[in-house]
Amino acid sequence: QGMQPVLSRSYGYGNRKEVKQVLRYAMSVMLRISAAVYLAFLLWADPITGAFNRDGDLVLAHIAQAGLRLYFIAIPFAGGNIVLAAYFTSIECALPAQVISLSRGFFVILPAAGLMAYVFGLTGVWLSWPLAEGLVAVMGAALYAGKRVAAFDKRDSVG
Repeated sequence: QGMQPVLSRSYGYGNRKEVKQVLRYAMSVMLRISAAVYLAFLLWADPITGAFNRDGDLVLAHIAQAGLRLYFIAIPFAGGNIVLAAYFTSIECALPAQVISLSRGFFVILPAAGLMAYVFGLTGVWLSWPLAEGLVAVMGAALYAGKRVAAFDKRDSVG
């Protein structure tokens, strides 16, 4: 989120190179943090789930540990979606930012949860967030590819 003022300033000055560098840096940092967080969930799923399983129910612990490992596959996709939404906001492209935000928070996650639960049961519930964030990430990448140059062309013709 802290990249947004830097991107806005760079975009306002028409500095394409800096906009690209800031976005690349933000994505790089996001991927590193995502990898560290996911690794933590992989390595410490037992103590994490144990903190919420005061009765020590072994069946619940097994389900929760497996679920954490599946559910948090979404972390890099979610991070990338947040970075792209901030990017689009920063370069005066509100519509793609809104599409990403609303898709990940409502339009894609709800059908994904219902469909995945129906098809795969409990495993599908755990995988619905990664699926939704992954689909939105693909959509975000397509929006980025289409808007990358168009945003600067729009700005150059106005200013």
